[in-house]
Amino acid sequence: MTANGELQKQIVNYAKTRAVYVEYRKAGYSKKFRAAHETEILLHQAAKKHFDGLGITKLPSVKSLREEYDGLLEQKRKAYSSYKQARADMKELHNVRANVEHLLDIPTGRETQKSRQ
Repeated sequence: MTANGELQKQIVNYAKTRAVYVEYRKAGYSKKFRAAHETEILLHQAAKKHFDGLGITKLPSVKSLREEYDGLLEQKRKAYSSYKQARADMKELHNVRANVEHLLDIPTGRETQKSRQ
């Protein structure tokens, strides 16, 4: 999900700054033009570097990325509900174990460590 979100951000930055970067190239990589549009050029170059690092040659559409993100978010929500149930079960089992150990007078791991010191 994080990678998807970052890719969406970079695609938007790339699209917003593309026109400025084209003008920069047409100006012959002029220092004066670069000074006037430093932030846009740096954003564009960072986005391009991100795409190159991922090996992307054809940019996916932001719409398809958002749909994929929504699908992943739905999976995460479903997984989280099962995680919450498993966590509640674990707590219940831990309480049962502690109760059984107390009733049977079995020393717990903490008490055993204290007595050894």
